[in-house]
Amino acid sequence: MRACEYRETRSMIEHTKRLSRKKISIALCIACALAVFFFVYSFIAFQEISGNIVKLNSPDETANYYFSKLFAEHTEIGYAEPLLRDTKNFIHPRSMTGSADGTHVVPVSFLGMVLLYGTLGKIFGSAAILFFTPVIAVLGSVFFYFLLAEFFSKRIALLSSALLLIHPAYWYYSAKGMFPNVLFIDFIIIGLFILWRAFHSHSRTLFFLSGLCIGAALMVRLSELPWVFLLLAFIWICKFRIFRFWRTLFFICGVSLALTVLLVANQQVYGNIFSSGYAFIDANASIQQVHQAIKVAQQGQIMRLQWWQEIGISLSSAAKPFVKYLFPFGIASEVFLKNFFTYGISLFWWFSSAAAVGVGGLLFDGMRRLRKRTWPKEWGYLCAMVLVCVWLIPLYGSWIVTDTITGEATIGNSYVRYWLALYCFMIPLAAYALCHIYDFARPMIGRRIAVPILCFAFVFYSFQGVLWEETDGLFAVAQHISEYRDTSAHIAGLTENDAVIFSSRSDKIFFPERRVAQSFDRFPEAEIIPALIEHAPAYYYGIGDQKTAEYISKKYFSQHGLRLEPVFIVSEVDSLYRVMRK
Repeated sequence: MRACEYRETRSMIEHTKRLSRKKISIALCIACALAVFFFVYSFIAFQEISGNIVKLNSPDETANYYFSKLFAEHTEIGYAEPLLRDTKNFIHPRSMTGSADGTHVVPVSFLGMVLLYGTLGKIFGSAAILFFTPVIAVLGSVFFYFLLAEFFSKRIALLSSALLLIHPAYWYYSAKGMFPNVLFIDFIIIGLFILWRAFHSHSRTLFFLSGLCIGAALMVRLSELPWVFLLLAFIWICKFRIFRFWRTLFFICGVSLALTVLLVANQQVYGNIFSSGYAFIDANASIQQVHQAIKVAQQGQIMRLQWWQEIGISLSSAAKPFVKYLFPFGIASEVFLKNFFTYGISLFWWFSSAAAVGVGGLLFDGMRRLRKRTWPKEWGYLCAMVLVCVWLIPLYGSWIVTDTITGEATIGNSYVRYWLALYCFMIPLAAYALCHIYDFARPMIGRRIAVPILCFAFVFYSFQGVLWEETDGLFAVAQHISEYRDTSAHIAGLTENDAVIFSSRSDKIFFPERRVAQSFDRFPEAEIIPALIEHAPAYYYGIGDQKTAEYISKKYFSQHGLRLEPVFIVSEVDSLYRVMRK
């Protein structure tokens, strides 16, 4: 008996050791995979820190990096520009604006990313700023797994986490890390995971931490508040008994603490806690104006309205400011449906096709379980997704954005980052479909041939879309940035240190080595240049060949007593002219 018990005990110990070694091996494999993706996401960052100066591919990235670095090194958000007042707030790059008192240049975007990355930059050094988003993106995929494990099987959650890492939108904007979209969505994921942990533990501390993460996300992109509020309200209704008063209060305190930091920063930077650098759309319609229009129409016998029609129009008018806030670009069904089909479905068709199959599978499986009187918890996930789609798709889809000269749909278009939350919602549905395809496939043919082919297709198309896309792929972006650095160095050698360079879209090339300002069609800025050149030399970059420049000089500058003098001309794009008095 003792010998038998000894063998059983030894067998159990060996089995436990094998399981431990297996878990350690799996953990090491996952850690190695995450490390690989960190280096993949840091492709642009490593290129930039290897150069003498950091250049980025968009004005938003340039502004976020510059102000994050400024805050990390000097605890300031904004830099002094003595020429602002004399030039009617013209002398600043895009994605920046002049302060209310006309003395400083400040960010246009919400300040959350600048504050967070600037603070981290104080701890880890400003050189690390470009790497913060890749690190957070990798960590976000881990929390994505734990969050989805609350709704789906662990296998689906693990596959979803892997698919998130290779999704072109997530991959692309993790690599272009000075955009705030990945940071925002990762804070939402982390906050929701902590919230679900709080539901299990009933810990007020976790409710507070969850609110703090959600608040940090809103600090980064406060414009996403409506759909985040809608999602939280849906969760609160579903988990009403668990939230209760004190837990809800702790959650609200966490959100409020984060937003208070943003409001205080707004006060210091913009002079008002509710201000930002964005120009908000004004909704001027009022009930009185509508009544006046009705009265005029009736007097002119254009139309005759009944009293209930007047009430309906009045209520519609009263709701109009709220609708304007929720949908500032309006609601154009034909436009947003076309944009959603182009960017939400067609652009990453391999993900959207699998997600469509997954939705069908979830609905079918849910109906089967309902017959057994078991509520499918995955349906709660689908309901949350629908609620978010109802706001996000019409909001950004109704906005006509042209980020490329040709107008073609590319991964670098703004719709992709605006709809990043929708792509993340689709990923578990795609994983659900792939897992069920694997389950129902025949062992020899399906599992060993079809499934590996599907997995390879996902990786291949994502790799191709992110890296090799001709217009906006990361290899093309890296090439553009390298050219920007060379152009910046060349033009810096031809201009004075205090020079101001005007261009339509090239401010990101020359800032911050030179002052920059945006040039517009028909050159309305020409009227401020006579006052400007009293203090600093002014140049134009990229306005065409010498014949074109002479025409522009006569038509738009001569009336202000100015002319364009060629300095450096290679092509229509690479041309530099100095603004001189006649």
